Amino acid sequence: MEDDILIAPAPYADPSAYYFPSFARMQGVEVLKGTSQIKHGPYTIGGAINLLSTEIPKSFEGFAQLSYGSFGTNQQRVWVGDSKNNIDYMFEFNRIASNGFKELPIAANTGFDRRDIMGKINWRFAQNTKVPQSLTLKYVNTTETANESYLGLTFDDFNKNPYQKYAATQKDLLELKHQHVALFHKITFIEKLKINTTVYYNTTFRDWGRVNAVGGGKQAVLNVLANPTSTLYSNSYAIMMGKANDEIVYQGASRFYSSYGIQTNLNYDFEIGAIKNNIQVGFRYHQDVADRYATQTTYSMVNQQMILTTPGVKGNAENRIQEAQALAAYMQYDVKYKNLTITPGIRFEQIKFNFQNFGNSDVTRLKTNLLTAKNDLKILLTGISSNYKINETMNAFAGVHQGFSPPGMPSTNPIITSQAKAETALNYEMGYRVNSESFKLQMVGFLSNYDNILGSDNLSSGGLGTGNMFNAGHSIIQGIELSAVYNLMNTINKESAFKIPLSLVYTFTDAKFKDTFVNAGGDWALLIKTI
Repeated sequence: MEDDILIAPAPYADPSAYYFPSFARMQGVEVLKGTSQIKHGPYTIGGAINLLSTEIPKSFEGFAQLSYGSFGTNQQRVWVGDSKNNIDYMFEFNRIASNGFKELPIAANTGFDRRDIMGKINWRFAQNTKVPQSLTLKYVNTTETANESYLGLTFDDFNKNPYQKYAATQKDLLELKHQHVALFHKITFIEKLKINTTVYYNTTFRDWGRVNAVGGGKQAVLNVLANPTSTLYSNSYAIMMGKANDEIVYQGASRFYSSYGIQTNLNYDFEIGAIKNNIQVGFRYHQDVADRYATQTTYSMVNQQMILTTPGVKGNAENRIQEAQALAAYMQYDVKYKNLTITPGIRFEQIKFNFQNFGNSDVTRLKTNLLTAKNDLKILLTGISSNYKINETMNAFAGVHQGFSPPGMPSTNPIITSQAKAETALNYEMGYRVNSESFKLQMVGFLSNYDNILGSDNLSSGGLGTGNMFNAGHSIIQGIELSAVYNLMNTINKESAFKIPLSLVYTFTDAKFKDTFVNAGGDWALLIKTI
């Protein structure tokens, strides 16, 4: 999330689509674990990360940062803001770029250029109004061009020169355009009743074009890398290196994503005698779409230069639309008596998926070969946690909650007889925490009991790239986390402003599949026997 808004291009319709906001423009990060995930779906198993963008300053303030390093790597970040009368504002520009450190046989840029523009304007009602309110408009525009490739190196080539890139990757290019608009409304009816509502709209365009096959036989690049000296692939390997001339198949992966929604959160504090209470109720309606066109184009390798020979027709390699709409609601109740806080929570998700695969021959989408698939699901999740404050610096905590991950888009492949099911798990945690000025310690034991662990067939994980989801049944993941930080300067001079932190971090994880399954991708073994 960014400022509590789902920021992935299509978190429901295409969860494997990757976009990450520029970290350089973030002011802070919230890491949410355990039962706190009840508030932050749809993925409530592995935790949540909320990135906090630069806040509007309370008075006129500006910031500028310039840096330059090896390979032409450079960054410029500038922001300025002010709060005055009833109008507050903040505008920010961030750019990071590099010429790249990798080497092509021909002299070419192997780096990237990423730019962000962000603006916030806040309007506050008069301070003496009976019902304080504020409206904040936020806009983000991100563009990126990166001369990056999916294709790595053989082990022998890596040992010879780990910085080299094969000549066949010289046209590989990632293009990204992202826009984000959000309108935040805050209102305080009474001192202890606050309602925050947000309307948001995101669009993301991404096209990562890269070499797909090599040679007249159109040998897949992964097969060539796996057997570069074999009789079948040696000539394709030479073409890939730029040492032989022949055909290269280049595939663009043009994808347009959009997501929009409205979400609201009600926060109410009240007391009953010595018991302090807090109730949070939230609601979100969300829709997202992934419009995917993949296009194959043919080049010829001539003297280490790729020359276009056959322009591809848009959609001749992938042509589909994935849609999802989701309704989510949650309630979390904090009750505190003396040093003990107990937090039960409940979450409801209703999701509808719609998949249209037009086929690679119907590039104009006349629906002559249209394959469709739909999937609807509803789920109710619960959780409860407790925290006991031992003293001012120590507390113990424990919790149990139901975790959930949506099953992703249903497959239109007629060979697949059953669709993937949602991933569910029962998660337990118990821990002890120390937080003093000189010493910080956290020890946590955890166990995740999966009823239906979920996987996906993606190229990035060694699969075939179909995007199909599959289940691996029952599994158990358990372990311990330990982290400790001690300020050595305290042993010398407790009053010193200098700090010498000594940190120790240890994690032990034990994970086992408990059921037999056949893997559709390459991220797990092809066959796991029953344990």
